[in-house]
Amino acid sequence: MDNVKILDCTLRDGGYYNNWDFSTNLSKNYLNVLANSSVDIIEIGFRKPIDDIGPGSSGLKKIGKFLVSEDSYLKKIKTPKNKKISVMIDLTDYIGSEGFQKLKKNFGESKDSVVDIVRVACNFNDKNKVIKIIKYLKSKKYIICVNLMKFTVLNNYQIQSFLKIALNSGASYFYLADSFGNCLPKQIKNISRSLKRNKVDISCLGFHSHDNTGNALNNTIAAIKEGFGIIDTSIMGMGRGAGNLKLEDFLKYRNNVTEKRKIDKFSKTFMYPLYSKYKWGKNKYYKYSAKHNIHP
Repeated sequence: MDNVKILDCTLRDGGYYNNWDFSTNLSKNYLNVLANSSVDIIEIGFRKPIDDIGPGSSGLKKIGKFLVSEDSYLKKIKTPKNKKISVMIDLTDYIGSEGFQKLKKNFGESKDSVVDIVRVACNFNDKNKVIKIIKYLKSKKYIICVNLMKFTVLNNYQIQSFLKIALNSGASYFYLADSFGNCLPKQIKNISRSLKRNKVDISCLGFHSHDNTGNALNNTIAAIKEGFGIIDTSIMGMGRGAGNLKLEDFLKYRNNVTEKRKIDKFSKTFMYPLYSKYKWGKNKYYKYSAKHNIHP
């Protein structure tokens, strides 16, 4: 059996549909069911540099707590001690002198935080801007993942050049994020084998799928077979646009029937009502957007 780590990002990526406004009841039950699962990392949300959240003259309306994922709230909902907790940041929120001050405000020493892992979402053109961010977070003892978005429009040399910058700056993982949902297994194999020829340890790679063309599971299996160290899932595939690899599908692939049954029970109570309202998942429009490199 593979040794790949599983990161579940339901509350973070799924938040694009409900403005990260998941109820405390749902989030506590979500954490409880994942605490007893084979998921290794729970990505609890974004950590946006927003001061005022919630209704009112100065606050953003209908924005949930998982857009900022403050430690004070995460401690209240009691994140499981046996799992690593991750948040994602958009690099563009934290660049420049003003952005860097926000970074220092939002990320103190990791030992004082619920958060263990910070994933930095960025584009290829940001490769030199990410260095300062990685080094600061590394100095605070966070585990850092750099998520390269829209990698399917880049060549292997571009991908490797960004990977080297990220790892040399202190990142532990370098993610290929299929932003357009148009990746195919053969592209995963091609990139992986190119990197192997250049003596890159493939176990530092991560893969984040979008399911525009129905290939989320196939792409993830290809990544695992190539030796990727970490992959993403979400419950019922809840995520931006066409959504992600369903945790349930991955558990079925691993023949983990008992665990899938527990996830299904949770979904019946908490996820199906959300799905009835938001209807995420692949459709002909997302398939078209994948074909033409249109971002969700």
